[in-house]
Amino acid sequence: MLRIIFIYLLSFVFFREIQIFIEIEFPCYYHNNENNISALFIIMTAITPILLLGLAYLAVIRSEKIGTLNSLTTKRRWFDSHYHKRKVINNASLSHKGKIYVAIIELDDQGLFYKRDDFSKFKDFFDKNSGNPKIVITFTHGWNHNCARGDSNLESFRQTLINTYDNLKEKKMVIGVYIAWQGNSYKIFSNRNIRNFPILSKIDRINLFSFWNRQERILTISQGSMREIMDYINVKKNPCTDVTAHVGHSFGGFLLYYCRSHAIMNYIITDKAPPEDIILCLNPAFSAIRFLPLFDAAANTEIQRKFSTPIFVSITSKADIDTKLFFVIGNFLALFLQGFTNKIQRKCLYATIGHREEIITHEIIIDKDQFKTKEISNFGKIVNYENCSKNIFSSGIMNITCGKNFINGHNDVFNENVQEYIFDLISSKITKQASDVSLKE
Repeated sequence: MLRIIFIYLLSFVFFREIQIFIEIEFPCYYHNNENNISALFIIMTAITPILLLGLAYLAVIRSEKIGTLNSLTTKRRWFDSHYHKRKVINNASLSHKGKIYVAIIELDDQGLFYKRDDFSKFKDFFDKNSGNPKIVITFTHGWNHNCARGDSNLESFRQTLINTYDNLKEKKMVIGVYIAWQGNSYKIFSNRNIRNFPILSKIDRINLFSFWNRQERILTISQGSMREIMDYINVKKNPCTDVTAHVGHSFGGFLLYYCRSHAIMNYIITDKAPPEDIILCLNPAFSAIRFLPLFDAAANTEIQRKFSTPIFVSITSKADIDTKLFFVIGNFLALFLQGFTNKIQRKCLYATIGHREEIITHEIIIDKDQFKTKEISNFGKIVNYENCSKNIFSSGIMNITCGKNFINGHNDVFNENVQEYIFDLISSKITKQASDVSLKE
């Protein structure tokens, strides 16, 4: 609150000085337009601090110790507002104790570890359990989220880890890595206060003005220590027993894609599988033009492969208005100023990856409470892509669209359908591992 008052005072003084300058240097103009100038002064004094707050570099609100590895419980109280009162989690009597763990690692605005000690603790834990079969799931959150206690993404991620473990036929250790960045760059009230007094969330809408700054930071963060986290997990895992899945939502999907797109491209052109098993983006918020190079490479590859399990999966809901409309509005000027050489590039500039039908490869259909993924081909609408469907469908790249009955809106990415889909992807990798081992024997 003190930050807001301070910035408003600075803004008032700044624009008041401008008003006085005009009054002294251009007295005739000032007195003829005094009402208009005064109105403009009031408007600029009110709006400018809001914009400055949105662009400000402010520390994340963090009430949870970063880097701790906690066993999880299925009891509801783990997620409620009283969770912050529980200090010793590992000593509690928990149904999943010693089987499910979560590490929280935070990155700053330059893409570096907020505290490298957090990552060091995780590495020590990972090395100690190198001989245990395990499933490692990383999650990169999107805009307006962080690793503060009570954050909805963090709580839902914990539940996803529990559901994954419960559904495993052959039990393995489940390790979750919550990769946090300053997606919520400014927040007046804590998550706990907003939960107790929902009306406070309206005041916190000031954070909407951080959209452009947070989006710009993604390019830096994706090339920083996030790569070290991913590469460490991928190198240290046992390819015969371990499964790794990297998941990102919204701007987090953008972060994940930018961080791992080079590994996906390497697989497409060399048939050398990336070290991670699954890269999953949910309602990703980035322009389809950034996906077009991968799509183009997959369509024109000369490598003939039998499609087994997907490497890169992007799922976007048709009901996701945030990426369908607001993302385009927010980036319209920047996109408008970019050049393009053909029609498909122009179309991809003004849409996110999941809202450009020409590059969508699959659709999720729910029939009798069961969902299935159906291949669809609109590639014939694109010049030079008429006969590429065989390559696309066997490339391990899936750009999927779905209806609101599967994902209802932008933030509905932890519902039962999505969690089941994530588990199905992991199960397919486990089955493939078992098949590969039996073939070697």
